[in-house]
Amino acid sequence: MKKIWLISAVALCGLLSYTAFAPSRELSPRAQPSSFGAQSPVPAVHALDDGLALTPPMGWYPWNIFGEEPQNEKLIREIVDALVSSGLKDAGYAFVGPDEGICFYRQADGRLTTNLERYPSGLRGLGDYIHKKGLKYALYTDAGTRTCSTAMPGTKDHEFEDMRQFAEWRADYIKIDWCNTEGQDIVKTYTTLHDAQHAAGRPVVHSLCSWGDGYPWRWAAAVGHLWRTTTDICGPGQADWARAIRIAWANEGLAAFAGPGHWNDPDMMIAGMPGMSETQDRSFFS
Repeated sequence: MKKIWLISAVALCGLLSYTAFAPSRELSPRAQPSSFGAQSPVPAVHALDDGLALTPPMGWYPWNIFGEEPQNEKLIREIVDALVSSGLKDAGYAFVGPDEGICFYRQADGRLTTNLERYPSGLRGLGDYIHKKGLKYALYTDAGTRTCSTAMPGTKDHEFEDMRQFAEWRADYIKIDWCNTEGQDIVKTYTTLHDAQHAAGRPVVHSLCSWGDGYPWRWAAAVGHLWRTTTDICGPGQADWARAIRIAWANEGLAAFAGPGHWNDPDMMIAGMPGMSETQDRSFFS
């Protein structure tokens, strides 16, 4: 199969991240070290209640290397098998699943249902396969009306139904993007999604992906386990070393906001991707 590329999940908006179908975003002025306010107190920490993500989540998300269109059940199962056979599972890379991947749609009754053309075992069946391999199941959605590619429905006005469905599919990690959210209050929206996840009754790592919009490091520890701090690190299939370096510097002032159960997320690791030299791979991974 195609070569599998590593990601770390503080890099997880790769574990959970992606968003290259969204408009290209340069680093926001709010993602500058001088604006981080690192002396600000960290809010009440969600993880002290649920015990999740006490170390940074790690896994493998397919967006940065494959993009959306090739994703299907066969590809995800191949990635799962590669994580196990390569020893990455034993090294702690636990979370895996489709990243956007056109994996569900909304029925007339408002409930989410699997896109069976791409995932013939159903999203519950895929989750069962992942769990049997000793890994954890990651899924993706959006806080707005549609996902960033617009190929799938977002959670707006369906927060509680959708979180119940993710629980029924046995998801362990949910990345929630911030596309198509015009007019929504970011703190209220992600708080509602947090409440919906808890009401669903299944422990789930909650990954907020607003690319730094709304200064999530200041408040998101109370409603999630990690939050994207900056723009996407690259588009599918091609690493961007210069952007990766800008993102690294932009995150320099945020360390005070991270700790067990609440992590900064500067997007996925790009070591091994096309566009990187071996020296850059080693520098980036270290």
